[in-house]
Amino acid sequence: DSIFISSTLNMNWLQTIAGARSVVDASGKYSLSLNLDEGTEVALFIGKTSCPLFLEPNQTLNVNFTDGKLDSTIKYSGNGAVENKFLFTFDKKFESQAVVNDIQVKMIAMSLGAFVKFNDSLRIVKQQYLKKEYKGNDAAFIQYINNKIDYYWANNKIIYPRVISQVKGIDYKTIKPDSTYYSFLTPAFIQNEKAFNTSMYVSFLTNYHEIGRAHV
Repeated sequence: DSIFISSTLNMNWLQTIAGARSVVDASGKYSLSLNLDEGTEVALFIGKTSCPLFLEPNQTLNVNFTDGKLDSTIKYSGNGAVENKFLFTFDKKFESQAVVNDIQVKMIAMSLGAFVKFNDSLRIVKQQYLKKEYKGNDAAFIQYINNKIDYYWANNKIIYPRVISQVKGIDYKTIKPDSTYYSFLTPAFIQNEKAFNTSMYVSFLTNYHEIGRAHV
């Protein structure tokens, strides 16, 4: 069996990292190495299964799991263990496909005002979860998680008009929230170099350039 790491950043105008691949030996061990300049979000792929990782320069992170039972058996040790354990539980709780699908279904049924309140509330819940459950003190990781939270919130605001337009069969460009709805789209928020290592920022930028600029 093979195992590999790949960058989750897929926009060709952003700096990305090359992937790394390893073969699992007879004893079930594997080893992968990457050259990094800063903390970076990547995905570890094991067959058809994957899990998120946040890797930083000069780290030695050990990830152990039972094949086919990754969710229930994954364990971390070494540098970055606390951070990656938190990331795994955070993504499972807030960003699994089932959770995202459920949120999108709820969004479709909401009025604009209800959606704004729901989206703001979800952002606060995630921020509180980070403050309560993360037991480390890695500043780069905290910034990364906060960027995940902020750009997930922003991405929802960008895509909401299009989602509603598709459901109701109207031109999304005609949906006009009040002037405060897009007030978060400042140059500093849109062009945030400190968020380049976050796939949610890439998703936000993609949707901003495809959808959001038509409203601003």
